[in-house]
Amino acid sequence: MPIVSFRSGSDEPSGWRRAELQHLLAECSASVSKGAASGWAFGETERGDPQLYLLGLEPECDCILCVSRLDDLYILEDGKGQLIAEYANLVSLCEQVALLRAAWAKRQPAPCERS
Repeated sequence: MPIVSFRSGSDEPSGWRRAELQHLLAECSASVSKGAASGWAFGETERGDPQLYLLGLEPECDCILCVSRLDDLYILEDGKGQLIAEYANLVSLCEQVALLRAAWAKRQPAPCERS
């Protein structure tokens, strides 16, 4: 799913709590360091709820995973906007992201095979 910015963007994580960011950015950083993602971006839902997008590999950098917080519920969606899971606990969500990252790593070709 491509990410479209409708306003002058900021890399500031509006709406996220500090503890949430620590967990989420640790998972994003791990995904980047393992070669499963190229980075992340922040956004918000139509209602102003915070979102974090994990971005796929270059050159497309499409969204491959989206985390939203609706009140105290965390929503995990794939890059096509399909619901993966809902969690009341952020640690459980981060564990799911780690499992997904491991699955992506198994599907990635070796560096010499990439075009």
